[in-house]
Amino acid sequence: MDSIGVNFSIPYLLELLDFAKKENKILILSSHKAVKNLTENYQTKIETLEFICKYMKLNDLKFYKLSDLDNLETVN
Repeated sequence: MDSIGVNFSIPYLLELLDFAKKENKILILSSHKAVKNLTENYQTKIETLEFICKYMKLNDLKFYKLSDLDNLETVN
């Protein structure tokens, strides 16, 4: 999700989130540094993170920490 990510965009992210919900999948997102204003590469705007959190809450998507994934059952 960093500013240098040429493939990152909000519309694409929304597609991924909707796909994960529809297919009962987990989407893992990563970023280097959250900042108020982008000043260099490898940064993500805090505004973007807030948008993702609000979208997930409005669409009943679950949040997981990586450590939570060890305790999930896989379903085939």
